[in-house]
Order: sequence, then C-alpha cells, then structure tokens
Amino acid sequence: MKIPREFWKVLVFMENGELEARGFLLSQNLDQLEVLDLDEFRVFQVPLAEIEQRARLRFPQALRDADLQVAAETIAEPLDSVAAIHW
Repeated sequence: MKIPREFWKVLVFMENGELEARGFLLSQNLDQLEVLDLDEFRVFQVPLAEIEQRARLRFPQALRDADLQVAAETIAEPLDSVAAIHW
C-alpha cells in the first residue's frame, strides 16, 4: 500500500478587502514506520509555488498573487505553534 509522505493545504481568506492565500506542507517520516506516532508529523509554511512544484499542479493566478512571499530560510524549519505562522 502506498502511503503519502507529504500533504498540502492552502488557506484562502479575505483580509481588509484583499484576497490572501497561505500554503502549508505537512510531511511525515515513514522510515521504520511501525505505529502511528503523531510526533513524526512536521508542518511547514511554504510558498504556493513550492506546492505547485511538488504536486505538479498550477494554482489560479489570483491565488498566486495573494500568496505571502515566505523567505527560504523560513520554510526550512517546521512550525512549532500557530503563533509561528506568517499571516
């Protein structure tokens, strides 16, 4: 059975009359998987372009324009709390 190593989610919302979009990537370590250990899940905030590349899809231009441009060094570390999200 195939088990995905990554899942993605895009949040789209209006803020002050402007369309906003934020991309998130959830990865899991499947090496030596014996039981479901939720500590193995890591959540990263990533640009929509990163999700497009990994999922081999293309978001509408309106969403791409609404995306927060997250610096590369920011996406290298998993989020450790909701407060760490760049809104």
